[in-house]
Amino acid sequence: MQTLSQPTPPMSWYRFPWDIRYEILNHLVEMTDGSDASRLGYTRVARQWAPIFERRTFSRLCIRSREMAQFREAFLIKRRRSYLRHLTFIPDLPQTEPYPRMPIHQQDVDLTDLLYIHRSGTSRECRMNENLLFTKALTCLLGELTTWIRSESALGGGISLEILFTDKNYWQTTSSKLRQQVIWLNPFGNPDPAPESLPDKTFQRVLRAADLNFHHYVVLDMQEWDASAETVDVVSQLSISGQSARRSDASSVSELMNCLQK
Repeated sequence: MQTLSQPTPPMSWYRFPWDIRYEILNHLVEMTDGSDASRLGYTRVARQWAPIFERRTFSRLCIRSREMAQFREAFLIKRRRSYLRHLTFIPDLPQTEPYPRMPIHQQDVDLTDLLYIHRSGTSRECRMNENLLFTKALTCLLGELTTWIRSESALGGGISLEILFTDKNYWQTTSSKLRQQVIWLNPFGNPDPAPESLPDKTFQRVLRAADLNFHHYVVLDMQEWDASAETVDVVSQLSISGQSARRSDASSVSELMNCLQK
């Protein structure tokens, strides 16, 4: 008598041995970059998946100072601290404005004004406000990182901290617009002409002014930093970068280094 074969039971995810599931998830992580939100969403499918995906999603982070609360909350789960290798920190500072207003069709007065700003900064009130915000942002970040232990970091080697200034100066911004051949409008009567109406000499002068990279310095004042506070042990490398209208002066770098573990 012929017997009917038993149907093969359907294969489900949890019928695979754990080591095979682990390999599959690792391959999926390798296929995932930081911009692929569809795959990153898989971390919410199962609690067991989260640590595997977090090794990638938390290895390199870029945060602004206004995001410190979210940063602090995310790393209350201490295992994530072992995944972080590089942290880029962007201090939130006021948007830079042309000072004074310098139409690009003027001759050389605008370059003289920018050279003055390069040497002395903008107004005294603006400088004091920038310095205060910069100090507050760094104090908040360093205060959080003092609670971290280097042995908890990636392979116990600490993290690489980059402080990034992003605001471009007036001529860098104008140069980018001209390079892209964008016609921009200003409802308040922007005197800048459309790019295609500029003579070649003016166009080249704008590009040259952008290359001069005019900037001014913001100053970090850590006098209010508690001298008895623990130094930041988890940072093993420090860099300050960005082709920006702002830079950090040497004294600020020195004060920042004094907050780090020797």
